[in-house]
Amino acid sequence: MREFHGVLPSGGVASRLHPLRFPKELLPISLDGPVDDPAWPALLIEHSLREFQRAGVVRSTVVISPTKTEILRYLGSGDRYGQRLTYTLQETPRGLADAVHLACQASGASRFVMSLPDTVFEPRNVIRRVSEELDVMGADIVLGVFPTNNPRALGPVDIAADGRVRQVLDKPVQTDIQNTWGVAAWSAAFTDMLAAAINDNSTPETNFGLLVDRACREGLDVRAVYFESGAFYDLGTREGLARAWERSWPSESAGVEPESARSASPLETS
Repeated sequence: MREFHGVLPSGGVASRLHPLRFPKELLPISLDGPVDDPAWPALLIEHSLREFQRAGVVRSTVVISPTKTEILRYLGSGDRYGQRLTYTLQETPRGLADAVHLACQASGASRFVMSLPDTVFEPRNVIRRVSEELDVMGADIVLGVFPTNNPRALGPVDIAADGRVRQVLDKPVQTDIQNTWGVAAWSAAFTDMLAAAINDNSTPETNFGLLVDRACREGLDVRAVYFESGAFYDLGTREGLARAWERSWPSESAGVEPESARSASPLETS
């Protein structure tokens, strides 16, 4: 499998967690530290970094805002995660698609995989499965999709029997689709489409999910890997955070049961 460049969009202002005064990506979610100190807290963004490491991703770009330089200080070079991390600044919070575009520009790579660093997902090796699907099928973009009982607050994906994506919705008023996308991998064709959309000053599109939907309509090969027994958790909301505090959060050595209800969208960093 050819190399993928990781994207960690962390430039949002955490408006859904106001008045939180430090980056939500650095919230401690479990006691799951290094082997020599297993009681050390694991931070939320470290879940994504560990998944990148499992997938063989060794270079990643972290997008931060001017108020989130603490992320850079904490993660540093990325050596302890098997990563070579670079950082790029999103000076104005223009949404997830803009953050992804900045990461693509800064890296100069041609193939990318993205994990939202305010989320946790199961099973393990999701990133590897999604990136392998892109390789095997020769697709332009592949979404990792998870079951949910609350699709109207999220980004449900209409998937055909052969795995092709017919439509991606964003917080629809009504839908019968009981899933949401949570991770993505893509090649140069989608990167080019993303850049054109961001640079189109007449109709700038900053919603990543709706850009994927546009890719479907414009004839790109958009596919999905559906993790039927998986789970997807958004800790970028008060409700998600409260659930995390109420339970023992999954660690490297423990499994996790799927969470059936979701309360807020992971699709736009905020």
